[in-house]
Amino acid sequence: VSGAEDVSGPQLLAFMVGERQFGCPLSDVREIIPHRLTSRLPGAPEHVIGLLNLRGTLLTVLDLGVALGVRDVLAPQGQVLVIEAEGRLVGCRVDEVRRVHPLPELLSPTHIGNGMPPGIVIGIGDAGDTMVAVLDLPVLVRHTLLFPGES
Repeated sequence: VSGAEDVSGPQLLAFMVGERQFGCPLSDVREIIPHRLTSRLPGAPEHVIGLLNLRGTLLTVLDLGVALGVRDVLAPQGQVLVIEAEGRLVGCRVDEVRRVHPLPELLSPTHIGNGMPPGIVIGIGDAGDTMVAVLDLPVLVRHTLLFPGES
């Protein structure tokens, strides 16, 4: 990731989804991998790209653009943010990882009325050149994938 700064404390990973820049706490991301061929799951929701074998672990991969309503079709390429949600590794495909910034004090997301489920946007933060919606990716995954035992 270019532009990583030598700072201590929480950090913000900025990334592009469609024409919009978002961010997430860097601590939510286990690793970043290039997009790879996935095995499509018949009957899966539109935002589920498929399964990816990562060193023997099968990951369900979501397209954040479709899951967030930023675009209607899956992106042909990009990068996959590997996160942990409900004790499982899940991939979230983004179009481009931009850079890492010190995690600023977040502004309230109350004015965001884009139809996202509650709790996905944890605040608005400064990503250097622009303000971005800071996402809680594990919450997004819980809202977009049905895990056993959840309603």
